[in-house]
Amino acid sequence: MKDSHMEELIGKLYEMVEDAPSILSRNYREKLLDLLDEIKEEIPAELQMAKEIVNKRDAILASTEKEAQKTRAAAEEYATQLVSTNEITIEARRRAAETIERAEQNAKELRRTAAVYCDERMRTAEAELSKIQGKANQTLAQLEEQVEAALAKLSKESDNALSQISAELTAAREQFNRVAAEIK
Repeated sequence: MKDSHMEELIGKLYEMVEDAPSILSRNYREKLLDLLDEIKEEIPAELQMAKEIVNKRDAILASTEKEAQKTRAAAEEYATQLVSTNEITIEARRRAAETIERAEQNAKELRRTAAVYCDERMRTAEAELSKIQGKANQTLAQLEEQVEAALAKLSKESDNALSQISAELTAAREQFNRVAAEIK
């Protein structure tokens, strides 16, 4: 209610009490009018207090509404970030899974390729080793033949040399014995 309307109502009540028939005693009428005067005096202060309360309530409601809007906006932003973060996380996990899968496939292919390469190198090395072993055996056989031939030749030459030395010793002994006999 507005101040003027309230004052108007109090004014009408005041007039009604003054114009009331004489059924009301004068003393009673005076008391009613005094009460209306007190009400009239108190109403502006009470109305002012009520207005302040209403204004404070409106301010509190407005502040609460602003806070609620801020909270709602923050919650919506947080939810958006969570959704965005969740989408980013999902995408990152998907990409990580793809990367791991590719890495595993690459590793598998590298292992297969390395195994094939190692097998080929091993076969090549075994073939080369076999050739080298064959050549070594052949060379060893030739060396054995040469050593046997050399030993045979050396044995023959040493036999000839020993025979010659023996013959020369015999000749030298005979000559020594002759010279010794002549000296005697």
